[in-house]
Amino acid sequence: MPTNTAIALDRPYLPDPGMGGRRISAYAIVRHLLELPSQVSVAHRRHMLTIALWKWTEATGVSPYSKYHIRYRSRAAMEVWRTADVHHEHVWPRAWLIDQLLARTAWSEGDLWAFLDTYGVGCVVTVEEHGRLGDGRGWDRYTEAGIEVVDVLSEEPAHAPGAPFKSPWPRAEAGPVTQTLQPRIADTHPIPSMTEPAAASVRELIDQHARPIAALLRELIDRYDGEEVVFLPGKRRDGTPTDYLRVHDLTVDGQSSAIAYVHWSGKVSVRLAGPQIPGHLRDIATLSAHARFGVECRIRDRQTIDVAEGLIDAALEVGRTLEPV
Repeated sequence: MPTNTAIALDRPYLPDPGMGGRRISAYAIVRHLLELPSQVSVAHRRHMLTIALWKWTEATGVSPYSKYHIRYRSRAAMEVWRTADVHHEHVWPRAWLIDQLLARTAWSEGDLWAFLDTYGVGCVVTVEEHGRLGDGRGWDRYTEAGIEVVDVLSEEPAHAPGAPFKSPWPRAEAGPVTQTLQPRIADTHPIPSMTEPAAASVRELIDQHARPIAALLRELIDRYDGEEVVFLPGKRRDGTPTDYLRVHDLTVDGQSSAIAYVHWSGKVSVRLAGPQIPGHLRDIATLSAHARFGVECRIRDRQTIDVAEGLIDAALEVGRTLEPV
């Protein structure tokens, strides 16, 4: 997880020439997913739409760190003299966006663009602020949590309570999308019917085995939607299931070891040696040494989800820079 200081979140926001094309591309992905044939399951469609919505909210970001250098940022995230972990938050949650997208049987090109333009909005906040944001959707959550948001495009405070969202990028900015995307599965190659029940999804396993903290574990997993990280059910050598999920980095070529294990009990074991643990996490009481993997914590609430995410992110960075674990 990056810090506001390391990625210089106080720097000006200067839209680049490729922004329009990125938005067109992300829009086209969403439209294609909504037009897939009925054989594609709702669960698969929702998962892919989650990734597509990440691409949409990141499309207006500018390099470097385009995921975080976006138009809306909290005042606290921009105060780089106070180092803080930051989080790309969806102002209207992705689950709600997907519910609305799938609720319609058909979307016109203009209506779909207007919907994404209005509600597919990202905002960078500190991890502490993210923990204060309540349920619900829209900018009222920020007002109720006492979080001041800055529109860094206009360099003015953003969205007083009740103020409508006004996009600075009209539909015509990159030209119209004239091509109608058709399903890529030819009629001559139908998808065979499934004769066996599908394996339980990770979320179903969590709901089945991780009560009463299932919602917390699902939130941890949801934070990695759109990232190159996968959570897999653990299996013993004889094929029987374990009581944990394995976390793997998809950017690593070939067979890779798990970087972390998320247990149904809420325990998260992470492959990190002492010096590799981020300094701001080392003194947190929930951390303890793990004889085999290095460090572990236990998820109990949203704050401890932040701790687990910070440890997993650190393990990802270590692996991607080829430092020994």
